[in-house]
Amino acid sequence: MSLALLPVHDQITTKLEELAQTVYENSVPEDAELQYTADGMLLPFIVVRYSGFVQRANERGITGPRTDLGRSYAEVMCVGPTERSVRQVFDLVTDKLTGFTPSGAGFLTPETSGKPYTIYDANSKPPKHVIDITYSFAVNTVVS
Repeated sequence: MSLALLPVHDQITTKLEELAQTVYENSVPEDAELQYTADGMLLPFIVVRYSGFVQRANERGITGPRTDLGRSYAEVMCVGPTERSVRQVFDLVTDKLTGFTPSGAGFLTPETSGKPYTIYDANSKPPKHVIDITYSFAVNTVVS
């Protein structure tokens, strides 16, 4: 079994990079680093953030924590200039990641939330709309 999550997270990032949008890990970059159309409109992009190894009490075995099943999470934020553009990217991300199974992990499942569908950040320049979705997946699943 392996507790190394970086290879699993890299596979998820690589899967997201199959989409046309630029993918950033961990944070929204400075506005100067973002991409814009010729007429100055922000192009939609994706930000993915990962959690570490999380052990749930009901997933612990008798052989100890190094061999227990665990979970990890990927929060994917779809960011763009309009509410509709981020919903379009959200649909692409949902189609791309739901059920995706990285090597060494379980399949990605969207977490239920009750969050607002889109969030508008009028304080940023340029203004941005954001939708986020969190996926959970089993880790430490491969016996070596």
